[in-house]
Amino acid sequence: MFLRCRHHLLLLLTVVAGSWPTALLVASPVTNVVVSTEATIQGGSSANNDIDEVAAGYIHVKYAASPFDVARKVYIQFDLAGVDFDPNASATFTISRLGDFIFAQQVTLVISGLTDANNNAGGLRLARNQAALALETVTNQTALVDYDVYLIGGQSNMDGRGVVSELTNALAVWKLPQPDITIYYANPGSNTTFSFTPQYETGWQVLTTGFSVPTSAPITLPSGDFGPELSFARTVADANPTRHLALIKVTKSGVNLNSNWNPSGGYMYRTFTNTVRNALAALANAGATYTLRGMIWHQGESDTSGSAEANYETNMTRLIASVRRDVGVTNLPFVVGEIATNKSEIVRTAEYDLSQTIPYVGFASSDGLQTYEGTHFIAPDVLELGRRFAAGLEVPWPAIISTRKNNSTLTLETSGLAAAHCTLLTATNLAVTATNWTVQASGVFDANGRCGFTNPISSGTRFYRLRGD
Repeated sequence: MFLRCRHHLLLLLTVVAGSWPTALLVASPVTNVVVSTEATIQGGSSANNDIDEVAAGYIHVKYAASPFDVARKVYIQFDLAGVDFDPNASATFTISRLGDFIFAQQVTLVISGLTDANNNAGGLRLARNQAALALETVTNQTALVDYDVYLIGGQSNMDGRGVVSELTNALAVWKLPQPDITIYYANPGSNTTFSFTPQYETGWQVLTTGFSVPTSAPITLPSGDFGPELSFARTVADANPTRHLALIKVTKSGVNLNSNWNPSGGYMYRTFTNTVRNALAALANAGATYTLRGMIWHQGESDTSGSAEANYETNMTRLIASVRRDVGVTNLPFVVGEIATNKSEIVRTAEYDLSQTIPYVGFASSDGLQTYEGTHFIAPDVLELGRRFAAGLEVPWPAIISTRKNNSTLTLETSGLAAAHCTLLTATNLAVTATNWTVQASGVFDANGRCGFTNPISSGTRFYRLRGD
């Protein structure tokens, strides 16, 4: 949105239906809406002089004679009644030196004349046929893209107890939607037994604040809280600018690992696996493809006593193995977040030890992070925790692990992230830049993270490299 003084006015307004911004969006062609009504109010010696804008061909407002003369204004109205978009859609916009008012499918702009030492006589003039509203409507359709999917699970700190109202000054940017990242959120709410329909389930949406259900439920989403997924996803997305990120988040306050998240019938685990299934099916049904890239986890505050505390490492080991088995990615990267440092040392030690004993399990430390009531992290540190989750991802990088020659063929065994795509590249000169290597073959790593390529042996020296997609 911009204003070009004394030439023309061009406004870009995006209209999105519903209270949540939709995530899988396709924009319609831009529709230009011309001015339908204008009016000018002037003060001082021209107080009763109303310009006929249609006859004049322009809309003109002089600059105020003094900073206190606020009567000199021009009103420009655009009628959206003939535009095909949801009449219940909401839209807001702010433009420097312009006010705005939206009512009954009409947009009214109010331009105030201001004192300008460089041009205090000329004022602001807009050619009437150039004052146009560029309107772009958005529909909830899926673009045919390939998503990197990350799973999110745990209890309140992962559900998010960062307070949105505390995102001020330099942190205010985190209030804005992240349109390049999509999220599917589910929370059983008051349900304490498994249900195929969680009390809170959003479908795919644009990532922003509010995918959180505070303990004061029932509530209406979006809530006033946020979780570490904001900064986690932003960090991963910025590191992989050509990829498309999708998050599946299943969390709830106060749940424990010992029973609620127990893969053997725990209602949170069953809700989690069912939600993952539904979310992935929604992507596939819409024509999108995806690869599961990892999972981040923060939980443990409800397992800090008795057998639940003593068995936390055993229970987490079982959870990680079960998730990897049930989503079909046996080496899925998994990052365990540490509960606050004032909490159980047994649980915190277990969370760290998992990263030392299980392949591709990372650790997100809570060292130095502050809480506001001993359990939940303050807003800036929720964001810091998200960045630490991103740093903790230990990805199985694609690699050639063995070669075998058999008469006139060469077989290469490779390893990488299970279910991910891989490409075998070849060149006759090792010094050739990576972009100039030739694609020899492509495949998909199996459930064990293995992929084999068999190729005829060519004369001369040939080099091979593996690229993971």
